[in-house]
Amino acid sequence: MRKHQKLEDPRFLYWFDRKGLLVWSEMGAAYGGIAFMTEKGWGYGNQVKTEEEFLTRYRNITQAIRDLDYVCGFCYTQLTDVQQELNGLLTIDREPKIAL
Repeated sequence: MRKHQKLEDPRFLYWFDRKGLLVWSEMGAAYGGIAFMTEKGWGYGNQVKTEEEFLTRYRNITQAIRDLDYVCGFCYTQLTDVQQELNGLLTIDREPKIAL
């Protein structure tokens, strides 16, 4: 059974486990949301102004997640910018925002 952004009562998961059923689920939180300052769109609060500031924030967020022993996987909120949301790792034209 696939559950989307919903925490279940432990009894629900217990009975699925007892019956040998798999629950594919995720926590309802996004990872990322780092946007460059621009007048062309919006991102999230506290936008970065330089590549260095972007990389520092990205590294800090990523390291904080990697330090959690109970997290087995994660992905950035979105790979590319879309319309007015400017929090992707690439521009809407699929160009890297920072030197790779």
